[in-house]
Amino acid sequence: EAGSIGLLAADSYNKAALAYYILGDDQNAINRQEKAVKFCSTAFNRFTLAKYLSKEGRMSKAIEVLSEAVEQDAEIINAIPLDVDLAEKQETLNYLKSE
Repeated sequence: EAGSIGLLAADSYNKAALAYYILGDDQNAINRQEKAVKFCSTAFNRFTLAKYLSKEGRMSKAIEVLSEAVEQDAEIINAIPLDVDLAEKQETLNYLKSE
């Protein structure tokens, strides 16, 4: 069924994005994670996309995506200070103060 295929595709793109992230290829990590969000737009997938965007320095987009993740699942805000790519950025701290 189409739903199961979409979830499988999202999982595959998540794994590919993580591999690119580990290899330091931020743009490919972002591209794959955007596809994961397209197939399965969970708060976790959005959070991960925000992480990759933040690592590359695309903070306005990262905060936009992070905000969408928090709107989807308010509990995900607790993961932000624990993430090395997000917690170190002033824009992220400003976002947390505004919430």
